[in-house]
Amino acid sequence: MAKEARMHDALVVFEMAGRGTPAMLSEAIRVADIVKYSEEHATEIPERDQSGQFIEIMTLGARGLSFRCNLTQCKQSKWKTLDAYPLDRVKDAAGAGDWCTAGLIHRLGSQGLKGLKELRRDVLLDTLCYSQALAAINCCFEGARGSMYALSAEDLDKSVGLLLKGKGLHLPHGSSSGVHASNSEQCPICGTI
Repeated sequence: MAKEARMHDALVVFEMAGRGTPAMLSEAIRVADIVKYSEEHATEIPERDQSGQFIEIMTLGARGLSFRCNLTQCKQSKWKTLDAYPLDRVKDAAGAGDWCTAGLIHRLGSQGLKGLKELRRDVLLDTLCYSQALAAINCCFEGARGSMYALSAEDLDKSVGLLLKGKGLHLPHGSSSGVHASNSEQCPICGTI
């Protein structure tokens, strides 16, 4: 599927979530434009061909993330680390990586492969910071989708904006850090609590 999408100039994102054969993993990484994995899986990642255009991201948990890339307008051959946003209290880190990936896809995916080829360094850095902010906010709630249940889209955007401006994490009054506070916190897609 990824190969077919690539033939139609789609942006291909691969996030290592489980184990596969070394050959399958190498092929997935070769086809992907963006590869993301956690530090725990770093030893399993085969060295990639550095000649193509790509972004490689390794999440470091509470320490942030590291990235390298080989894009025309933003080459970063050595790993560069971006610190995580400081949190007074982490309730649950489940789903943080997924929120980070969702931020990447949201910000970089709309322009497809063409957008990646034209990506400027400042936009990449802004995107990585945005993605980390989404991950940090979700850590303040229980469950992988905790912030989705507890915050409106508007409140989430405001909280991300404050983090990006260096004003710290300020969750709206009345937002619950517990995921199942009321029936109004049902998943808007599947209706489950």
